[in-house]
Amino acid sequence: MKRPLIICANPVFGDEGLSSTEEIAKELSRLRPVVFVNFPLTLSQLRSQRQRVSKVNTIEAVQGFDQLWVYEPPIMLPSNALNGRSYTVVNTINNIRYYRGLQRLINDFNWNQVDLVNAFNPLYVGACTKLKAHSLTYYCYDNIAASHWMRNHGTRLEDRLVNEADKIIVSSPGLKAKFYEASVPVVLVPNGMDASNFSVVDELPKNSIALAYVGAIDDRIDYKLIEEILKLPEVSKLKLAGPLKTLDAELLSGHDKVDYLGILPKEEVGKALIEVNTGLIPFVKNEFTKYIYPLKINEYLGKGLAVLTTDFADLSDFEAFVQPIRSFDEATDELQRILKEDFTEPKKLARHEFAMKNTWEHRAQAFNEALNG
Repeated sequence: MKRPLIICANPVFGDEGLSSTEEIAKELSRLRPVVFVNFPLTLSQLRSQRQRVSKVNTIEAVQGFDQLWVYEPPIMLPSNALNGRSYTVVNTINNIRYYRGLQRLINDFNWNQVDLVNAFNPLYVGACTKLKAHSLTYYCYDNIAASHWMRNHGTRLEDRLVNEADKIIVSSPGLKAKFYEASVPVVLVPNGMDASNFSVVDELPKNSIALAYVGAIDDRIDYKLIEEILKLPEVSKLKLAGPLKTLDAELLSGHDKVDYLGILPKEEVGKALIEVNTGLIPFVKNEFTKYIYPLKINEYLGKGLAVLTTDFADLSDFEAFVQPIRSFDEATDELQRILKEDFTEPKKLARHEFAMKNTWEHRAQAFNEALNG
């Protein structure tokens, strides 16, 4: 049997929205046994998360995957708001509880050696190092210094994890550059797409620009840019799908050219990308977004759509298919070019074929090679 893998995850398996950690775990489980460890509950969540509370310290097989299990770790003490000695004491207690939970599940499976992946979860670096796994890999997919939930302690704990890890896997060129001084290998494995939910559309509308944006509608978005784009006569509509997380997002959802579809289940997101011809990624450029590798770009390309994106990050992997814009004037020129040139059948199919090389299956194979390398 190939060495089992334990993923100490930041997200919770099956939660709303797309998680690269979950998608990688699913595909890796086709190659080796995988346990996905949910981000722990704290005492403050006992009432709001009763279903999860009932599963604490249990391991549950994931339907449809022969070698994938989800483990609900022990309940922890809230710590993010603490500082100084009080934080150190509480964090130490939490790490002991987390470690004991991991050791129990390893004993239950009767595994002698495991590989351990800490997926953007440095709160539990102490437990991960104490476990003495065959290898410890840090999987980083965001800039922790710009993450609200880890603002107080994230950078310091990540530095410790980087020093303890045997290797680092990152999801974007920006993150690879961030860790250029690391003393261990840093491997780039970009985010992928679910090919089954993003089959190519039969035909693209050709008479106007019909836009779509799928994902959280939050403070990453350049709302002024979208407002100006919607004023263009060649832009007929914008379909939005995802949670509204700011007042600007709520106002945008009510625009007369906007069709807001709400929050869609993952398996239905592809349906939002029909009767449109251009995927939109209107992110502002800052210290958070420059480390993003956008999941949605492969999804747009998989449907065969053209893509209009700002230059928020290194998107050189897509230079054959996207021309990032830096202003409204550049957006206007690019949309006019897209309308004239990009809705042909050959270009649609070329975009789709490119995206099919970037599925989660391919990403998991690269991830597994990095773990074994």
